Formats: sequence, structure tokens, C-alpha cells
Amino acid sequence: SSRITLCSFDSFDLSYYKNIISEENENCFVTMSKNLEYCKQYANTFSQDSKNLLMYGNPGLGKTHLSLAIAEQLLNKGVNVLYDSTVNFLIKIEKEHFGRIETDIDTYETVVNADLLILDDLGTENTTDFYRSTLYNILNTRINKGIPTIVSTNLTPDEISAKYEPRITSRIVLTYTHLKFIGKDIRGIKSSQEAKNYRAN
Repeated sequence: SSRITLCSFDSFDLSYYKNIISEENENCFVTMSKNLEYCKQYANTFSQDSKNLLMYGNPGLGKTHLSLAIAEQLLNKGVNVLYDSTVNFLIKIEKEHFGRIETDIDTYETVVNADLLILDDLGTENTTDFYRSTLYNILNTRINKGIPTIVSTNLTPDEISAKYEPRITSRIVLTYTHLKFIGKDIRGIKSSQEAKNYRAN
């Protein structure tokens, strides 16, 4: 149900990052070029020993695009990849746990056993006790099993540490490889361009 067919490494347009300097005086084009190459290499060399990744940055900078590009390439190789927003996974697990839906699917077991799990938009979920406990169990179980996870979020590592309890943040912030996404909101740029094109026609 994702936009995976629209997201590939070839369709990731680095031109949106040219001539942009971040607030921290970073060259956005250089940083995002490195992120693209890292993700390509990650997909090309993927194994059960691959690292856990934390993709973080403001909305509209390509985190979902690159995570889906990894998924698209790995699915074509027959790798079992599971992708959805963090909140959608947690809602499904909660409904199944409390018997609110009848299903033969055990989402929790599917999530903790996938060859690669991609949790999109971490931080948008409610911080209930059940969600916190479930999120911790997912992250911890996959680390213990030695199978990789990709987490994308609009939160910085410091904001993750402020939002979640130490047992969660220690796993994400301290054990994951960080990919910082910087630049201008591409979705906003595209919307402006489409609006200009519409008025021109």
C-alpha cells in the first residue's frame, strides 16, 4: 500500500539540494549526495549483519523516499521487507492484542521477524504505556535477533531522547547509524512549481 513504485534511487533528484546551506552552515548537496550513496551501498550489500539506520531531519527532505528505495531494491532480490508508519504498526498490534479485530495475522511477530523493518515517522504516535512498551520490545527484540531496522523521524536525536524513556533512546540514539537529512522542503517546492505551472496554463 506504500508509494514504493514511485520511489527509487534513480528518481531521487539531488538538484533540489544544490546551492543550499543549512542553518548549521552545512552544504546540503554534499550531505545529501553522501546519504544517497550510503543508501545505495546499504541496499547493494544488505545482509542480516547490516546496520540499523536512523534517518532524521525536517519533513519533506527525502527520508521516506530513500527508505522506500532501499525497500524496492531489496524486495526485488526476494528480501522480506516490512514498511509502514510507526503509528500504523502500533495501532494494528494494539487492536490485535486487545481483541478489537478478528485476524489470523500476528502483526507483532511479523514486525519483529522481518528481514528488514522500516519504521516511518517515529514520534507521531501517542505516548501511551502500551505504545512505549511495544516500541521498546520491537526495537530490543530485533537488536537481540541481530536483524536490521531503519527508523525515520522528524525528531533530532536530542528530541528523541527528550520524548522517549532511556531504554528506547539508548537503542536508537546510541546503537543506530545516523543519517542527517538537510535542505528545503521538497514537497513544498514541488507544490509551488505545480501551482505556477497551473497558473501558466
